[in-house]
Amino acid sequence: MDFQQFLYSALNAILLAVIPILVAFIAQKLHVQTKNEKLNQYLDLVEDAVQAAVDYVGQTIVFEIKKDGAFDKAEQAKAFDAAKAMAMQIIGETGKKIVEQAGIDLGAFVTAKIEQQVSCKSE
Repeated sequence: MDFQQFLYSALNAILLAVIPILVAFIAQKLHVQTKNEKLNQYLDLVEDAVQAAVDYVGQTIVFEIKKDGAFDKAEQAKAFDAAKAMAMQIIGETGKKIVEQAGIDLGAFVTAKIEQQVSCKSE
């Protein structure tokens, strides 16, 4: 066996060992990327749900209460609770599970997004 054949055999053995590891690594990265894309889709859904809920509550409940001049702290809390309940209903159980499996506290996330939406609307 000359040196060229030896080199070819060694390279072949190395490639046969490395290729399955490389394929497994790439497959794992694609799986993680797919999971992240799905999570991002659900986080977008959460933001859209919050925006829709805040808009709806603002146009119905809050508008009527403000028209009567009775929009105090208690009414603000009721409006917030209504917006949060509506957003959670839109998100649904599947969305809740996916977001919480990623380690995100959905209730806290929705609360922060509602506050953000209300703040943007009051500016």
